[in-house]
Amino acid sequence: MPSSVVRQAAAVRATAPTEELQHSRERQVTGVAEERRRLRRDLHDGLGPTLAAAALKVQAVRNLMARDPGTAREALDQVRADLGGMLGDVRRLVHGLRPPALDQFGLAGALRYEAGRFRDDRPVYRDGLRMLLDSTGQAEVVGTAADGEEAVAEAARLRPQVVVMDLRMPRLDGVRATERIVAGCPGTHVLLLTMHEDDESVFAAMLAGARGYLLKGAGQTEILRAITAVAGGEVIFGPALAERITRYFARLAAAARPPREEPFPQLTAREREILDLIAAGLSNRLIAERLSLSPKTLRNNVSNVFAKLQVADRAQAIVQARQAGLGR
Repeated sequence: MPSSVVRQAAAVRATAPTEELQHSRERQVTGVAEERRRLRRDLHDGLGPTLAAAALKVQAVRNLMARDPGTAREALDQVRADLGGMLGDVRRLVHGLRPPALDQFGLAGALRYEAGRFRDDRPVYRDGLRMLLDSTGQAEVVGTAADGEEAVAEAARLRPQVVVMDLRMPRLDGVRATERIVAGCPGTHVLLLTMHEDDESVFAAMLAGARGYLLKGAGQTEILRAITAVAGGEVIFGPALAERITRYFARLAAAARPPREEPFPQLTAREREILDLIAAGLSNRLIAERLSLSPKTLRNNVSNVFAKLQVADRAQAIVQARQAGLGR
């Protein structure tokens, strides 16, 4: 075998592992970045509801201190217990990231393992919201539910004006529970609870018939305003979701319209492009420069356009083109 061929074969063998190593590194970097984003969201969703519930209960305590000190003290005890449980979650997370856990699972695995050990914070937030609403005297909480199936059953039994629906629930998620409540209880409106207004499920639930959503970090004034508005038949959502809904209905409207026919179907795509530029008032020289055509090729195309349009000159071609909407 000639030496040059040997060198080429050796180069190919040496290059292939190098390229594979590079691809492997790129995949690893991408995977780590995606895992970090997912973990940030998971940890936020785990600790966020507990903090939000604590804020609601503190507000309830303020509402109750003057007229019902005993209930206010009970609420403070619940806040202390909630924060203690959250502190335990954080301690477990930190402990799990020490070298033994890292050696066993790796960084991503250790984070995922510990995130999965967080308590279910839905009951904590649900209790905080109930306590806050009861303390205001402006809303009556007629029932609560631990999961989607129970929420549908309670809505059918109690027929409330508003159901405040958590999107993340066991047995039946918030989107499907919303669909059932809207279908079975026409006088009941659904207001969503979510940690993220850009959650795909928020949009899905709005399409299913929900009348709006609340972020779990919302305060007393915002919560009462949203519940009152939804009870009155209004729709509540923020700018991010409003933009998505606008785009969604714009796509529906576009799909419903019959497809627009291209003018002058006898022309090729290039000839139609040239006619559009002629109608816009460009000279042959400028058109040739813009389309990177030789002057002779452009003249041939222009002659073809005139012949297919059955016009005698440029002026007649421009009139027809502008009547068809070209050149604008």
